[in-house]
Amino acid sequence: MNGARIKTWQGGSGYARDIRFEDIYFESVDHPIIIDQYYCNGNGNCGNHTSAVKVSKVTFKGLRGTSTQEVAINLACSETVGCTDIIVENVQVKHVESGIDTISNCINAHGISQGPVSPPVPCLS
Repeated sequence: MNGARIKTWQGGSGYARDIRFEDIYFESVDHPIIIDQYYCNGNGNCGNHTSAVKVSKVTFKGLRGTSTQEVAINLACSETVGCTDIIVENVQVKHVESGIDTISNCINAHGISQGPVSPPVPCLS
């Protein structure tokens, strides 16, 4: 199960912008916060493409909850187009099992992290 998710097909075109996920609480989700520009329908024939949907002006604010996976924040943006103006603000995601830390993952994501954010998102200044 997913929390706040944006997925785009590889090789797609157009844009996804001005999106807000705000004041969401989730429990025991697999992917609490995810931008996935490498989405594949599962047939295994998806190669990397140089074109992609442009993702920009996305805000994740006031999200809280628990993750079943170590990677709680995954910003996997296209290596050629990337994601810009991403804001992660006042976000707290813990692992469902005490003693296990959550982490973030970034590929070509740019923006800012504000307020307390856990796990930290180093690619956002």
